[in-house]
Amino acid sequence: MDLSITLASMQIADTLEIDMTDAVLLQAARTRSVNTLATDDRKLVQACHQVDITVENPIDIQMRRQMASWESKNLPQKGLPRILSRIHQWLEQNHQQAAEDFWCQTGGGSHLP
Repeated sequence: MDLSITLASMQIADTLEIDMTDAVLLQAARTRSVNTLATDDRKLVQACHQVDITVENPIDIQMRRQMASWESKNLPQKGLPRILSRIHQWLEQNHQQAAEDFWCQTGGGSHLP
């Protein structure tokens, strides 16, 4: 990655309101004349359409439903609760008292301490 790709990626990220890593991927694809990307990331799919890159989604609707079902049964809620839960799990393995304090201060992983 060079300066021109970095600057173009920053512009894409800002214009399309996407993550910088996705913007770098789009810019790299455009620079290399790649016209198709495989992704199931909905925001990246929308961005691809805006820059005329075709998207192939490797995950069909049935698989997406199975994934969502598995996630809801096996993972904490997406977003902050999931992140706080992972931190808590790590603390439990490395420092039990800190884990208890952290879990108490975050309301069981529902908010920042």
